[in-house]
Amino acid sequence: MNINKDGLLAEEWDEKIHPNDFKEYEENGLLAEGWKDGTMPRLKITPADLWFSKCIREAADWKCQCCGTQYQEGTMGLHCSHYFGRRANAVRYCPDNAFAHCFGCHMKLGSNPDDFRAWTVNRIGEGMIDILREKREDTSLAKSIKKNLKDVAKHYKAEHARLRSLRMEGKKGDLKIIEY
Repeated sequence: MNINKDGLLAEEWDEKIHPNDFKEYEENGLLAEGWKDGTMPRLKITPADLWFSKCIREAADWKCQCCGTQYQEGTMGLHCSHYFGRRANAVRYCPDNAFAHCFGCHMKLGSNPDDFRAWTVNRIGEGMIDILREKREDTSLAKSIKKNLKDVAKHYKAEHARLRSLRMEGKKGDLKIIEY
C-alpha cells in the first residue's frame, strides 16, 4: 500500500480514505507504526471504529465517565473503553458496551476486571451486562457486523453529526447514542 494524493487504502476497508479523513487519522494517532517512512502505511482501526469512538466521547461530552476529568474535544487523552473487548465483534459497536475513559481510568479498569465489572454494574446494571454477554456469544450477529463495516461506519458518522448538532443546540451531559 502507498500513501498518495488520493489517500490511503486501509487493510479492512476497501475504499480509499478521503485525504481530509486521512489527516484526522494521522492527527489522532490512528495509523500503525512505521507509516511515516512509507514502509507500513496501515490503520490500527477501521473507519467504523473511528466514528464509533467519536460518538462515545461526544456522547460523554468529552468527560471521563469514571473520574469526571473534562477533556478538550479532539484530544487523545480520552479513550473509548470497551467492557467486552473489541475482539467481541457482536458488541464491538454497541454503545452499552463502551465508555469514555481517560487514559488512567482505562488502564486501571482494564487491568482489574473485578473493578471494571463493579464500575460497569453501577453504570448500566447487571441486566444489561447479561444482555451484552448474550449478544457477545451471537456468532451470526458478529459475522453480520463484520460483513457490514461500511454501513456501521456510515451509521456512526451520521450519529456523530447528530450528537454534534445536539451539542450545538446547547444540550449538556450524557447523550443517548442510537445503536447500529
